[in-house]
Amino acid sequence: MRRFAVLLLLACSLLAYAQKTPSAPDKKEIARLEQLRDSLTGTQGTPSGNVPTSLNGKAPEEKVKEILSNPIYRDQFSERKDSWLSDALETLFRKIGDWLSNLFPKGEQKAGMGGGVPVVTNLVIWVLVAILAAFVVFMIASIAYKRRKADSAVKEGGLIDDDEVDRSSDEWLTQADKLANEGRFREAVRCLYLASLIRLDEAKILRFERHETNWEHLYRYKDSPGRLAAFDLTPLTQQFDQIWYGFNTQGMPDVVWFRSEYQVLLDAIKAAKA
Repeated sequence: MRRFAVLLLLACSLLAYAQKTPSAPDKKEIARLEQLRDSLTGTQGTPSGNVPTSLNGKAPEEKVKEILSNPIYRDQFSERKDSWLSDALETLFRKIGDWLSNLFPKGEQKAGMGGGVPVVTNLVIWVLVAILAAFVVFMIASIAYKRRKADSAVKEGGLIDDDEVDRSSDEWLTQADKLANEGRFREAVRCLYLASLIRLDEAKILRFERHETNWEHLYRYKDSPGRLAAFDLTPLTQQFDQIWYGFNTQGMPDVVWFRSEYQVLLDAIKAAKA
């Protein structure tokens, strides 16, 4: 989530950079400079009706300073920056904007923009911002949905129903085999995860509390003095959360993986008792 938020911020900064790109000097100013150059060097240029032919009694050096003081010829990055970080970010965004400008053909530009950033670049930046924003909204909605499912599970009786309270770990394994053979892989994964928790309870390592969530069991396991050094409950809890509450299952490979982790648990319990 943090990475996508950073990408969204970067895209917005690129858009701000594109919008503040200055326009090119107009033709009158260019012609005026050329006239001044000819006057200073003694060469004769092509006269223009729109360009003044005298320096109005001012010294050439003063006239040059007056023209160059025009905001059009000021470097947009010459102003004092607040900090070294702003300098670095400004440079980064400028380079990325130049890269985007070179990546796409310039094509036609908006009327009155002069030499600004191509329209296609602005379009690409807007599309990028929209995609990232939509993805962030999707991620937030997914997390909220999973939390609602977890809260609903607790309200309805927790991880197990009333008729499942007395099942042993072996009975949960048998039920998992039955569901897997029927193609109900998500339900089979639930049975295997519960078999792991019940086995920890049977080994006096972690008491199973039916009204607690999977994450609450994980937190208590991490704080338990009898925690097994050779068994980590975190991957199982994360996978169970994705499959059961997130409805994200790969089918039989998930069942096989949970069975292998259950065997790791059995080996760890045996090693701890030896």
